[in-house]
Amino acid sequence: MALPDGPTPSLDPAQSDKLRRQLDAWRRQLVALDRRQRQLYFRHTRTASLELTAPGPPDLAILLAARPTRLFTLMPEPSQQNLALDAPAAPATSAATQYGRAVDNGIQVADKPPAALESSLRRLDVVSRQLYADRGLWTLYAGLLMLQWIDPDDDATVTSPIVLVPVELTRPARDRPYLVHRNDEDPVLNPTLRLKMSELGIELPDFDADDMDLAGLRNGIDERIGDRPGWAVLERAVLSTFSFQKEAMYRDLTDNAESILANRHVQLLGLGPDAPVCAQLGFDPPDSDTLDERYPAEELASILDADSSQRACIVSARDGHSFVMDGPPGTGKSQTIANIIVELMTAGRTVLFVSEKAAALDVVRDRLAEAGLGSSCSSCTATRPSAGRSSTTCTPP
Repeated sequence: MALPDGPTPSLDPAQSDKLRRQLDAWRRQLVALDRRQRQLYFRHTRTASLELTAPGPPDLAILLAARPTRLFTLMPEPSQQNLALDAPAAPATSAATQYGRAVDNGIQVADKPPAALESSLRRLDVVSRQLYADRGLWTLYAGLLMLQWIDPDDDATVTSPIVLVPVELTRPARDRPYLVHRNDEDPVLNPTLRLKMSELGIELPDFDADDMDLAGLRNGIDERIGDRPGWAVLERAVLSTFSFQKEAMYRDLTDNAESILANRHVQLLGLGPDAPVCAQLGFDPPDSDTLDERYPAEELASILDADSSQRACIVSARDGHSFVMDGPPGTGKSQTIANIIVELMTAGRTVLFVSEKAAALDVVRDRLAEAGLGSSCSSCTATRPSAGRSSTTCTPP
C-alpha cells in the first residue's frame, strides 16, 4: 500500500543514527564476503563444477555465443586406464570420441572420465533449472579468466572467476551428449569479486558485455594489481553454478545511501514505530467478535473458504491499509492472498503480486484459474532472471 502523500518528515539525530545503523545491517545481511562465497573463494567440487581447458577464455567466449557446443574429455574411464597400463598408448582422440566429439571441434574438460563428465553435466542442468523454477534465478555460468589473489586475513592463495557468462545446457535426446551455449542474459564482471577488491583498495576496470574484450580487461586488471606478490590473472575457465543476485542490492544500498535513507518507506521499515510517518499508517484491525456482523461473509467476493483471521486480512487490504500477514506453513496464506486479489479486482482495482519464489506465484495463479479468473491474470518472470523476482498482474475482467 502507498504511504500518504506529502513531504518526508525530518528525522532527529537519534533516529537518523538508528536508521544508518539499520542500513549497514541490511548490507551485511545481503552479502557475506567470506569463504562461503564460491564466486569469490572458488574451489572445484567433485560433481558440480568443471575445468574448461580448451579453447582459451577469449575463443571460448566466441564459441559459446556462436552455437551450442559439446564438451569432451581426453581422460579414459578408470577401468580402461587400468587395462591399458601394459598396452601401447591409444590415440589421444579415442577418449573424446567416446563422448561423441572430435577434439578440435568442442570444449575440452579436464580430469573427468566420460561417465563422470556426463554425470556432472546432468547435475548442473538439473540444479540450475530447478533453482530457476523455484526462485527465478539463473545460476549456471562459465567463468572466464581467474584472478589469483592473496587473502590478507590468513595469507591464503585464492582464485576467483572474473567474467561470468550465463550459459545453458541442452541435449537433443536422452541418448545424445549435452550441448552448452550462452543464453540471453548479459555476461557480467563478477560483482562479488568487485566488492571484495574494493574493500582491499583495488577498483576493477569497467567491463562492456557487448564488446567482451577479455584481453583489454586482463591488461586493466594487471595494471591495478601491479606487482603484488602472488597476484595474477590466470587464463583459466570453469563451468559451475553461482548465485550473486544480492550483490546488486548491496551496491544499490551503498551507492544511493542518502536517497534511500530519505525515503519514507525505508524509514518506516528501519525505524518501525519510531518512524515519523508511522502514526499516519496505524489502524485497528477488525475485531473477530464483530466481524460477522460488520463484514458478512456472503458480502465478500472471496472464492475460497476463509476463517475470521483471514477475513480480517481481506477487508483490511480492501480498505487500503498496509500490514504484514504472517503465519507458519499450512495456515492458508496463499488462499488469503487469492481472496484479497479477487476482492480488489471486484472493486475495480488492478493488483500486482510479486514473489521471490515462482512456486508461490504458481499456487495463487492456479487458485484464481480454478475459479475461472485465469484470463484476468497475466504472468511474467523478471526480464533478467538474476533479479530473482516473478510477478503476476491481475486486472478486473
